[in-house]
Amino acid sequence: MTHKYSFRTFDPLLHDAPQVCGLCRENRPVFQFESYRDDIGQEAQETSGYCCARCAIESLLRLETEERARWEQEEAALQT
Repeated sequence: MTHKYSFRTFDPLLHDAPQVCGLCRENRPVFQFESYRDDIGQEAQETSGYCCARCAIESLLRLETEERARWEQEEAALQT
């Protein structure tokens, strides 16, 4: 499984950005993001858009939780 996020700032005067976050639809976006997920046996998913700081943090925390669980599974498999 591969999951990648990238975030960058943007100039709202130069980009046609939405007025609200594309993920929570509540806050003003402050980042432009790209997400790529490739799970074994499934079609790869690419997503991009604009998000607020809260959603960026939540996305990174979800990624951390998923990666930690995967590492624990791999460690357990190596110990058996």
